[in-house]
Formats: sequence, structure tokens, C-alpha cells
Amino acid sequence: MNILIIKHHLTEKDALEVVNSRSRDLIPVVHSKVYYPYCWFLFSYTVKTPLGSRSINVSCLTDLCRNQAFTTDGFQRVEREVEVKQIVQERYSEAEAYKTARTYVVHSATHRMKALLLPELTLIEKKRVFKLFWIVECQRKEAPPFLILVDSTTGKYEILPD
Repeated sequence: MNILIIKHHLTEKDALEVVNSRSRDLIPVVHSKVYYPYCWFLFSYTVKTPLGSRSINVSCLTDLCRNQAFTTDGFQRVEREVEVKQIVQERYSEAEAYKTARTYVVHSATHRMKALLLPELTLIEKKRVFKLFWIVECQRKEAPPFLILVDSTTGKYEILPD
């Protein structure tokens, strides 16, 4: 299946090094990789503040599994052929993601800019994008194995619950 992914910087080898840097007594092995779904929106808004009006563009991603939105810096997107089984199943629709993103951006703009009125948002662009995560299986002497999820763009990681 062809999908649009957020260009990543961490390779499989890099993901293993991230885990190794956490603890030298771990034996990490890449278990698999998954592509996590987001809906990306580029909004434009004008906000009126005590110092005058300002027009701003804002990039926002909405997680299609948790329906949580956050603003993001610009990122490159590349098309990639992936196996369908590597794609995490979405739980929210694009319409729900748009509503969440719009609410988040309005709230963020109102508080950040100390706006007098709610900003009027205009949707400039939207795309469904995916982010690559590496799943690394870790083994310790005399302990059960566990999994760590490594973000391929930031290198941040978290231990997955059993």
C-alpha cells in the first residue's frame, strides 16, 4: 500500500543505539516497525490583540488513534510503499480529527496571543500522514523480555505495557 509518511531520521540501527544508550545490560533486537496514523492540517488565522491584528499559519497533527491534537513544526513528507499489516488501525475519522484540531488551534491561539476575539480559522491544506515507530524487543539476564517503542523522527522512546 502506498502511504505518505513523515520523513524520519532514525534507521533501524539508530533505534537500537537509542535503546542501548538507556542501559548497557539490555540485549535489544528490532522486533518490527509500525506506521502510526495522523491527520495533518495547515490552518491560517487572523487574531486581534491589544497591539493590532496578526495573521498566522499553524501546522497541526491529530492522532487518529487517540484523537489528540498538537501543533508541529514543518516536516517533510515522502511517499512510501508499506505492508498493510504494518499500519496501525485508525479509531477516529478525518472529520473527528478536523474538529479536534480546529478546537485545539482556536484554544491555543486565543491563550497564546491573548486575543480579544476568537480567531477565524481557514483550512489551507490537509493530508493523512503516518509516522514510523520502531518496536524493539529487549532481553535482560533472568528477566522476561519487554518491548520499547522508538519514535523514528525524535528518538524518544517508551516502554510498552505488557
